Amino acid sequence: MKQTELDSMAGEMFEKQCWVIDFLPKQVPEKSGSNYFSVERYYMSGPGIEALYAKFTAVLIKLSCYYDMAFDSGNGWVEAPEPEMLAATIKEHTKRGYVNFLFPAAEALVALNGGDLYMSLYNPPAEMLDIIVPIAFSEGLFVREAAVI
Repeated sequence: MKQTELDSMAGEMFEKQCWVIDFLPKQVPEKSGSNYFSVERYYMSGPGIEALYAKFTAVLIKLSCYYDMAFDSGNGWVEAPEPEMLAATIKEHTKRGYVNFLFPAAEALVALNGGDLYMSLYNPPAEMLDIIVPIAFSEGLFVREAAVI
């Protein structure tokens, strides 16, 4: 596909239904009195975030076995990336920047913003959810609908 077609498709995805791929199974309530911020600081530290992003990488590499993928990290779209390139790009954006992963045939997108402790999954068809939920779970991650604000 042309770069402009991929840009257009990706832009449309951000307006669609959003799911979250997270290390927690449910959103933490605002007034939970929990230890969430200590946990967040732990995951934001070097080893914590590196381990989490390794799980994100594994999910995306496995998902690429089922769906053609293109990604953009601000330098234009790269179609059909090799696993090593995908892993290196995610690692480079662990704490800053972004990487968007577009799955054109499924008309879905995964957004990963550096420093976030989750990935956003936009417009996944039911068939994709049937694949990504067990993949994420195998990596110790959870997939849930994003809270509507």
